[in-house]
Amino acid sequence: MFSTIICFLKIIWFMLSQNKSRVLALKAEKNGDIAERDRIVNGIVPKWAQYVFKACKSEVEVEGLEKLPQDRAVVFVANHQGMMDIP
Repeated sequence: MFSTIICFLKIIWFMLSQNKSRVLALKAEKNGDIAERDRIVNGIVPKWAQYVFKACKSEVEVEGLEKLPQDRAVVFVANHQGMMDIP
């Protein structure tokens, strides 16, 4: 339980540290510059995901990657099974 609280505090800290980028993305969206908004967001999201996994000492194991179609888009829908699935 204590490690979960620490992990969530670390995630909150990371999100607060990215506030400048959030403000810039919101400003770009308000000005109709969707490409700039997407550039900002697409730069933050991978960093955030990597930080969450490291902060929570999680591991990712990918199985069946070779079965994904290469010629069309794929949508993944998650069934949350615990509180750590959300971040």
